[in-house]
This record gives sequence, C-alpha cells and structure tokens, in this order.
Amino acid sequence: MVAALAVGLPAAPSAVAQEAAAAHWVGTWESSAQPIWGPDFIAPLKYPRNLWNQTVRQVSRVSIGGPRIRVVLSNEYGERPVTIGEAHIGLAGTGPAIVAGSDRALTFGGQTAVTIPPGAPLLSDPVELEVAPLGSVAISLFLPEVTPVTTWHNDARQTAFVVSGDKVGETDFKPDASVTARVFVTEILVDAPPDARAIVTFGDSITDGDRSTVDANHRWPDFLAARLAEAGGRPIGVLNAGISGAQLLKDRMGVNALARFERDALSIPGGRYGRGDDRHQRHRLAGRGAGPHRPPSLRRGLDHWLPAVDRGGSRAQHPYPRGDAHAV
Repeated sequence: MVAALAVGLPAAPSAVAQEAAAAHWVGTWESSAQPIWGPDFIAPLKYPRNLWNQTVRQVSRVSIGGPRIRVVLSNEYGERPVTIGEAHIGLAGTGPAIVAGSDRALTFGGQTAVTIPPGAPLLSDPVELEVAPLGSVAISLFLPEVTPVTTWHNDARQTAFVVSGDKVGETDFKPDASVTARVFVTEILVDAPPDARAIVTFGDSITDGDRSTVDANHRWPDFLAARLAEAGGRPIGVLNAGISGAQLLKDRMGVNALARFERDALSIPGGRYGRGDDRHQRHRLAGRGAGPHRPPSLRRGLDHWLPAVDRGGSRAQHPYPRGDAHAV
C-alpha cells in the first residue's frame, strides 16, 4: 500500500481481502485485554514474565458457529513488538488435544509468521473450519523470541497449555505447564448468516465468571449463549467483555470501563446489543483504593458511557446499584 500511494496508483485487493469482504463477519467470542500488574499488587501473575521458544494453546467456546473463522490477536499493552512464529486453530479435544484432521494454519496477509506492533491488534485471514454453535476451538501460538507477557486476561476460567518448542500443528502434546489465563488472543469471528447479530456483555467479575468452575463454561454469558442457541431462529453471538475487578471510572485490574468501551463493545462486528454490570462492590483483589462507585459518580460515568452507545447505533442495559434494570 505504501508503494501504491507513492506512485499514485490504487493497490489491487488480494484474493484473501476480496473473499473476506464478501462474508458477513460476526463476533462469536471475546476476552477483554488487560495490562499486567506490577510486583506491588497482591495477585501473582499466572504466566512467567516472559515466554520464549514456547507454544501456548488456548481453548475458547464460541457462541454461534459458521463455516469460516478469523482470530484477533492483540499487543495492546506491549511496549515492544510481539513476533508470532506460527499460529494454528483446530477443534478442541480433551485437555491440550485437538480433534484429528481439524488443524488449520492461521495466516495474516498471507503470511504464517507475523510481528504485531506495540499497541496494535491483528486480524487473521479467513480460514475454512466448520465450527458448530457452542463448539470449542483451540488456538495455538508459537513465540520464537523472548516475549514479555504484557497483554493478557487474568480470570479466564479456562485452562491454557504451555509447551517448549513449536508444537502448533501437533494433535496432542504433554504440556510443561497449564495456566488459567489468556495471552494475546482477544476475539474470534465467524462467517455468519446475514441476519446474525451479537450481544456484548460488558462488566466486571459477575460477567467475567469469577469463581465459576474452570473449563465448565459456567459464566452467565455462557448460559445466555446456550439458551439463545437452543431457542433457534436468528443466530445471536454472545461475547464476554467482563474483567474481574474492573471499574467504571478507575484503573487497576484493567483500564476503566469508559476507556475500553469502544474497543470491547462498540467495535465488535455484528454487535447490536449490550449489557453492563460495572457497578457493584469492589472485587476482592481490586485493592483498598478501589472502592465501590456510588451515585453521583456512577451516574456521571454513565452520562459519558451511554451516549457512546447511541452513537454506535446499539442498545444497552445497565443495572443501577439499587438493583432494577433500566433499558436505554
């Protein structure tokens, strides 16, 4: 594109770009990115500070399915580029295993290896992989260089598997370690029917699923996704943008809700509806300085938040501290 601009000629769209543009991409899964915290914080990091020459395999249950899939990686909070040596996706099996024959290489602009600049997201090319509604996929990233863990999601409630070397294409492997947190993977899209839409559930530990059973998909958005799938009709994706300990106006376990709302809710492909819960008593790890938001501070925050929903053409519902839900 730079060369094309230099000579004043439009760049011809690639076959991948043309194919992607013809599809109807809708969000089916999300994990909100968080910055890591420093050693002064009470909670330890679940990952080592750096990964090097290692494969991380992470499992995600989608809400709606489709014949093709794309993955969003993020270096949102990194201060240096992140190099992905290889990335694969497959249908998740038991533990770190994937279903035989389902392994697919992810590419980015046609390349299997890619470097993500600091502060940037990266969307994969479409890949042919039939994923059923409520099906689980395993995304494997090989990190060949020393890679600081900077962009992650702490309270994943899902086991990820770490192994030495490049094992992204392996059907199964014996992990060197397992952790219940996510790194670099923030969103999954599927090629869905034209009438498909998405709901973004936006909040704190209630939405994130804090203390729910690990690997059981027992967060309340998971149950909502299952009910919508069982009801039939228009496919409706349910994306979980919760961060345990997050707050509406203050940073600590993630940036404040106002700062991340555009990224985590309004920018979701196919998103039309949202529900938020960033308003209750502070999370047990949020720290003494992170008290609950009381009116009028909560109301002032919502005064900034809700107009953004209107500008995005979506609908939102937020429960106020007294417990009743107000549709806006």
